[in-house]
This record gives sequence, structure tokens and C-alpha cells, in this order.
Amino acid sequence: MALNIVHFSQDFSPGKAQLGGYSRIYHETDDKENNHIIFTSHMGENGVREEVRGHLRIVSIGVAAKSLRFWNKFYLAEQIARGIHGFMQRTDLRPDLLFGHSQLFNFHILDHLKKLLSRPVPLLWEANGLFGLPRKISEKWRFNPLARIEQKIVFEKADVIIAQTEAAKDAISRSFGIAGSKIHAVTNGADADYLGKYEEGRYAAARRPFKVLFIGLLDTMNGITFLLRLLETAGIPGFSFSVVGSGEHQDRVIEAARKKEIDYKGQVSHSEVSRIMAQCDFLIIPRLRFVSAEYFIPTKLLEAMAMGKIVIGSDVGGISQVLSSGNDGFLFKAEEPLALKKTLQQILEMPAQDLEAVSRRARQKIIDHYLWSSQHKKLASVYGQWAGRHEGAASGPQR
Repeated sequence: MALNIVHFSQDFSPGKAQLGGYSRIYHETDDKENNHIIFTSHMGENGVREEVRGHLRIVSIGVAAKSLRFWNKFYLAEQIARGIHGFMQRTDLRPDLLFGHSQLFNFHILDHLKKLLSRPVPLLWEANGLFGLPRKISEKWRFNPLARIEQKIVFEKADVIIAQTEAAKDAISRSFGIAGSKIHAVTNGADADYLGKYEEGRYAAARRPFKVLFIGLLDTMNGITFLLRLLETAGIPGFSFSVVGSGEHQDRVIEAARKKEIDYKGQVSHSEVSRIMAQCDFLIIPRLRFVSAEYFIPTKLLEAMAMGKIVIGSDVGGISQVLSSGNDGFLFKAEEPLALKKTLQQILEMPAQDLEAVSRRARQKIIDHYLWSSQHKKLASVYGQWAGRHEGAASGPQR
């Protein structure tokens, strides 16, 4: 029996870039077994907008307001919830599960909606970020106490919490006092289409210099400034570096490209990512020790491995959970340039057949553990435990 699973996420707001949680929600709702409807909202006018994007049915609820300032966000959450409830009543939509994503504001909307429903419906919360924790692991004294309180309330109210890694699950339990039995780890995944882009024999035929690609947001956490400093102070013979993306350090990247230290390709659409990655020999992910880097696995890591690309990554938790250094990729100590240079030298000294073996093992690891189809099975298990399938179902696991 198919379940009606109602999601809420602002990643789908009209005119807003389809980034961040969008890719994950897109794949999570492509399970073919259940009915997924995604609600979002738009400000400034009342009314409902409906659209279909691929397999997604998206309903945007309008509210006559122009901002989400702290003082009125709870009022807005209630108004959006009432709008969703009215739509459900008009269309006879009876949810079996509520599933919230990303920002804490999204949870408050579904929490209001849950109170309006005529029967108990479990509320799942996907912790795409850990709000109220310090931004960097080394800055334990720097955190927002109000955000921490709000995050704890959300975790306590949710019936089920979906964490993206085992490390994130442990952090939620340890930092917010939440029972581990309430938290399920469901990682990011790679689309099976990337497997078909594998180029066998690439490393046997690759010519020096090796082509290394950095792709992603050009911010401090992703390590772009760390990489640029290394390239500025000491060239790395045997490798050429390309950068794709945009962000706060874009001007610095443009300047490095002007000096011929890198090749900057600008920002590309998601549909172009696989084409860009196909041209490289290695993907580099030099993330710094930020909380998000420790607890969340970057999708590009999994997609590159699915293509048989060898990933060079810092040993933050979100990367070291996946990569086994020297076996299916390479790790270096985060934030230490000499460690990265040593890893690159190690790669230069490896025979081509050994690099080919690393590439094959990387691809096989994705097949065995990290395809989206594997994550669907984990989510299906959670759905099966918690779905309210009939009138009067209790808000708790169904045995």
C-alpha cells in the first residue's frame, strides 16, 4: 500500500536556486513505492501555485508577508501550516507521514500542521544541518545559545530524526541529549547514471600533468583558500588544477586564474557537472574542520567515485567515513599543506596499474554501499515502522 508522505522545504521556493537540500530531496522522493508531495511557500501574496518538476509534485502556499524576521516567523509558520491544511481538505489529501527538511523554520510549519490534523501523524525531521553548534570544531566556545535551544526543541518534538551520517547521529545524541534509538542514519547517495560514465584504463593512459578538479562552493569550509595558498607559495609539479563554482572567494580564484596558477571555469549547471568531472583525473575536496564537514558527506565525493575518479580529500569525518586512503582514494590531514603535498607526491610515484586499481575499488564501493537505491531501502524501513496507515493510528512505531 502506497503511503502519502508530505514534505516541506524552502529549497523549492519560486525564484530560489535549486541548491543545497534540493538534490537530496529530489532523490529521496524518487522511490516509486510511495506518493510524495512537497510543500513550500512564497511570500507577498496569498494563493496556491502547483507545478511538476520531474517526478516531483510541488505545491507552494502563498502568505501576504515579505520577510521571515525572527519576531514574525512563528506567526508565518502557523499561517503557512493553515494554508497547507486547507489545501489538504480541499483535495482530500490524507498524509501518513510528515517529513521536514533543512531549516528549523520548516519544522515549525509541520509542527503546526500536525496539530491541525484530525488524526495522529508521525513527524520525521531530516537534520541537514546542526544548528546551535560551533561553526568550527576548534571553536567550541563560539555558538549561538538561542539557536541551540531551538534546535534541541526541534529534536525533542520530532518523532523520528534522519541524520546523514553515523557521526552526525552520534553528535545529535551527545550534544542535544536525544536517544540514539530515535535517530536513523541515511547517507547521501550517487545516482546510478554516474556508473555509466566510468572510463576503464584512464589512469594507464593518463599523461602528465594529471588533471585535478575542485568543484563546489568557493568558501572557506570547502578549502578553496587553503588550496590557493598552497598553489601560490609552491607550485606542484605533475598536476594542473581547475576550479568550478562561485562564492565568497570568487575574486581570489579569478586572480589566481589570471596568474595562471589555476584554470577557472566559472559556475556550471548541475547537468554539466558530470561532463566537467569526466575530463579530470582526480577530484580534490580539501575541506577544513568545520562542523558541517565533519558530519555530512559531500554528494560530489560519491558521484566522482561512481565514475571511477580518484578523490583526494582531507580527513574530515564526512570524507574519511567513505574513503579508505590508498585503497579507494587518498586522504591527507586537514588544514596541513605539507600533508597534501606529501599525498600528491605519493600519487606521482604510484604505477599506473595501482592507480587503475584504486579507481576500480572506488567505483565498486559506491555500487556496494552508496547508490541512492540503497538509501531508499533505509528510508523505506523507517517509513514502514512509523507510517500511520489507518484512522486513529498511534504516533509511534508500528510493530
